[in-house]
Formats: sequence, C-alpha cells, structure tokens
Amino acid sequence: ISLADMYRWKVSAYAPCSSTCTTGIATSYALCVRYDGSEVDERFCDSVTRPEPTQEFCSGKECPPRYPRGCAGWDRGPSLRLHHCVRRWETSGWSQCSRTCGEGFQYRAVRCWKMLSPGLDSSVYDSLCLSHDLHKPASRKVCQGQSCGPQWEVSDWSEV
Repeated sequence: ISLADMYRWKVSAYAPCSSTCTTGIATSYALCVRYDGSEVDERFCDSVTRPEPTQEFCSGKECPPRYPRGCAGWDRGPSLRLHHCVRRWETSGWSQCSRTCGEGFQYRAVRCWKMLSPGLDSSVYDSLCLSHDLHKPASRKVCQGQSCGPQWEVSDWSEV
C-alpha cells in the first residue's frame, strides 16, 4: 500500500451550530485518517490536498420571547414605540476564516426581525426589512490567514 493510499483527508460532519437560539453557522472540517478509518495526526496527510471547510446555516432551538434590542419600555406609551423596534436586522457573530492561509471569507447569519406583540418578536422574510429601507448588514467579508508559503504553479503543456 502506497503512502498516498495509507492516509487521506475525510470531511467530518459539521461542528455544532454557532448559535443555540435562532440561526447560526455550522462549519465542516477535515480529519486525517488512516486507510482503516482511524483518525491520525494531520502531519500524515498532504496539506495541499486538504479540503476547504464549508459553512451552512443552522438553527438552534426556538428562542424564548424577548424584547427587541433597544425597545424595552415600549409599553410605557405610544411615544416610545419607535419605528426601528417594529422591524430590524440582527446578525450572528462572524465564522472562522474559510482558509487557514491566504485570502478567505468569514460568514454570519443576517436575519430580519419583527415585533409581533408586546415582548415577542420573530424572524421574518428579508423583504419586510428591505421594504422599509433598512440597510441589510453584510453576511460575508474577506479575511486573511497566515501566508501560505511556497506553492507549485502548473501551466499548460508547451508544444514541441
């Protein structure tokens, strides 16, 4: 059995959701495994062939009712029922960089929320926030990992 067949990368299941309530991000990761499927140290696998992590949105359990951020006291009178308390954007934290070296991306969940009743709000379709000219925060940004070091660059074959 060759060394290349002895060790390989295996993409794991996704890590736990980044949010315990509402929407979060789950990230896959690669494990180095021996031909028999047992996990071994990463140095046995070729780092160049390591699969990039992938992200997908995930949902935690249902959130308990809560006052919208900055809207506590809305019931003290109509003057405190602020427009931004009716619909608003909320964001999760940023994910880890999609690449361990070089340029990659970070992701986060961006959700539109609407107050349904006193002390209770819910995630709703983005169009409800967009129709009220609420600027949607970015869900992706560029991130920079450490330098990747020397890389092989292959060109097309030349004609003889």
